[in-house]
Amino acid sequence: MERHEENSGVASLGHAPRPALENQPLADLVSDLSRDASLLAQQEVALAKQELADKVSVVKNEAVGVAVGGVLLHSGILALLAGVILALAEVLPPYLAALIAGAALLAVGAGLLVKAKKRLSQLDMAPKQVVGSVKRDVRAVKEAAE
Repeated sequence: MERHEENSGVASLGHAPRPALENQPLADLVSDLSRDASLLAQQEVALAKQELADKVSVVKNEAVGVAVGGVLLHSGILALLAGVILALAEVLPPYLAALIAGAALLAVGAGLLVKAKKRLSQLDMAPKQVVGSVKRDVRAVKEAAE
């Protein structure tokens, strides 16, 4: 878009210089205002879309990093588990070492799940601040209407 400087020093996008406002009919001023407001809204929407697209791109890249990190972390845990089983296998039969390590993991995992489930069931998801704010707004509107 072309950039033009008006006499006032304010730049406008895509418009030729305009005559002084006091020399224009009201209908033209309203028409110009409507057109400029529409152009501004379109530009703001385009900017918001671009910002959102940029942020989505960053989130996608970081999500890939999180996924790869999670896979590597999981692999490391499995390797450590194998080491524990092999260490236990030095003093116990290998099948018993694997059973003990597996049972220990099951117990820890089950404990974590039960604890998390209990905390989630106690969580109150109602948006108390918003509900309170809406109630106050309704009360204020009712009082103003009386």
